Order: sequence, then C-alpha cells, then structure tokens
Amino acid sequence: MSWTASTDNIAVAGYELDRSTDMLNWTPVTTSTITDTFYEDDTVDFSTTYYYRLRAFDATNNYSSYASTNITSSGFQVNLDPSRASTITSDDKLVSIQIPAGSLTQPTFCIISTSQAISPLPATKSKVLAGPYQLVCRDADGNVLSNFTKPLTLSLQLNKIDTSGVASVSYYSYENNQWQLIQPQGKTGQSGVVQFDVSNSSAFAVVGKPKSTPLWVKLVITLLVLIGLVIVAWQVMHLLLRRKYQQQYDDYVNKMHGGL
Repeated sequence: MSWTASTDNIAVAGYELDRSTDMLNWTPVTTSTITDTFYEDDTVDFSTTYYYRLRAFDATNNYSSYASTNITSSGFQVNLDPSRASTITSDDKLVSIQIPAGSLTQPTFCIISTSQAISPLPATKSKVLAGPYQLVCRDADGNVLSNFTKPLTLSLQLNKIDTSGVASVSYYSYENNQWQLIQPQGKTGQSGVVQFDVSNSSAFAVVGKPKSTPLWVKLVITLLVLIGLVIVAWQVMHLLLRRKYQQQYDDYVNKMHGGL
C-alpha cells in the first residue's frame, strides 16, 4: 500500500495503520511508527479480503481523519518446488535469495518483503541504505515456514545502491530480537554483488556510516567564521564612530553659526 504524504502545521510524526476483516474489529498492523508513505503487509492469509484504515498524527498527538481501502489477497501460488533450487528476488531487484533443493519439505509460496515491522532499525546513527528485507515463506494453509534444512545464500546488488556521502557500509541480520553485524562471503567482485550465508528467514538490512568532516576543514570553517565576525564588528564600530564624529562636527558648526 502507498499513499500521499500528509501535511500539518506542526509536522507529521508518522502514520497509524489498522487492519480488519469485518470493518468492525480493527488491529494495528505494526507496533512501530510508520514514517514512510507505504507499507507492505506480509502477514495476510491467502484469498482473503482485508480492510485498512490510515490516519496521520503529529508531534503533539493530533490525529487526522481516516482514509480507508480494501484489498483482496491472491490465492496460494507455488513458486518454490522443494525438489528444485529456487531464487526469490525482492521487488526493487536489489536482493535475491537462493534456496537449495531440499531446503523445505512441501510446496511453498515465498516473497522477499520490505519489513517495516522490525524496530528499531540497526545502527540508528547511520543511514539505512537498503531494507530491512525479510524472506517470508508460507504453505497452502498460510503457515509461515522459517526453518530451512540447508543454508541459503543472499545476494545483494551493492553497485545499485546509492552510497553517496557514505564512508563505510555495514550489513546486519535480525537474529534473536536484535540486529547483529554480519560479514559477507569474501570480497565484493567487479559485478558489485555481495553474498551472505543465511540459515533462516531473518531480516537483512544495509546501513552506511556518513562521511565525517575532516578536522582541518572544521578549523578552517571556524577561522573563516571568526574572521567574518571580526569584519562585521569592525564595520559596525566604524559606522558608529563616523556617526559620532559627524554629530560632533554638526554641533560645532551650529555653535559657530549661532555665535556670529
């Protein structure tokens, strides 16, 4: 789902999104604050109609009126045959996961979703470059399958990610309710593809540490600011002195004319 950004005279802090199957009983789709103008609900059942209502709120907890819509999920469609190796790719084409034959025991429908329900994001002082992504696999009954009998390989198209203004890139996996730093397999090749071994459907995110301003640049900027302040102060003082001397001169001339 996606929507047009809301506006507010204070500033919109986030969005509250609820879901229902009968338009009477509503439950939040996530306990985390939604700050983007889109949300991917990966907890739905197959062939089911869901009703959604959305409202914005600002920093002082003022709420907008609700906007609503309804969506019917698709039926169960197998895209992973347990007897064959399969590759699942994210919608943005940045991440793909190779699932070896025999990793699961039954036909499954798998997607790589952009999981916004996981909070907080890794390394909050850094910039999230991609994700968080999460592999979600369901059987015909809608049950989520999270344990695989063989390791999976996650591939990331690092060369397609905007890393401008980034000093270093780190990779995180969401394990045991916390973000953990993980290392790629070997070095990044000329193709710009980075690969990781993953054992389950944990979330994955790419973060970048912003470039810091060198100390000498900060010193030069500080010096220039100080010089600018001195110049302004001198100009103000010069103007005040000119006014003072001009006033004294005018008083003197008036006094001379009055004595004649």
